[in-house]
Amino acid sequence: MIMKNRFYLALLAILMSFSMNAQETPQFKKYAIKETGAHAYFPSEPEWAISVSEDGSSIYTSEVIHDNHNYGMILVKLAQELGSDSTEWMSMMSAYIEYLNISLFDFNDVTPLGLGHTLDSHPNAVGVIEYGTDKSNSEFKVKGWADNQFIAIMYVGNIKDMNMNYQELFLNGFRFP
Repeated sequence: MIMKNRFYLALLAILMSFSMNAQETPQFKKYAIKETGAHAYFPSEPEWAISVSEDGSSIYTSEVIHDNHNYGMILVKLAQELGSDSTEWMSMMSAYIEYLNISLFDFNDVTPLGLGHTLDSHPNAVGVIEYGTDKSNSEFKVKGWADNQFIAIMYVGNIKDMNMNYQELFLNGFRFP
């Protein structure tokens, strides 16, 4: 009888462990980014703040926290479309990321931009990636996407113990209109 009770207790503990882990697994869903026509996958519904830059570009920002990990995005809908030269898109996105590294992320350590990333859903887009550490030693992974109308900067924070698949699903989850 004692052996049977121990078996059931052990089984119950294992089942509870699985159910607790299942609750921590993010369930990514596709969410519209206001009226832009663009979408992004987030682990919970984002609330978007909208502002306008000095040049008249619309800026949409949101961040959600799931299991102590930050999932954030900054989308710039450019006031003036860029030309068809993807090097111009890359240059503008790179400058914007450098600005964010100082003004938003407050990185004290950052890797050089990794160039050449592609997005299956929008083959013409250009992409970059970087890793940074802020002053509280939180590690971030930042990925940017750009075309002639949009610059999308996506980031995940506190990645030290974060599943790599969740990072990639989010960072590659932007959809151009």
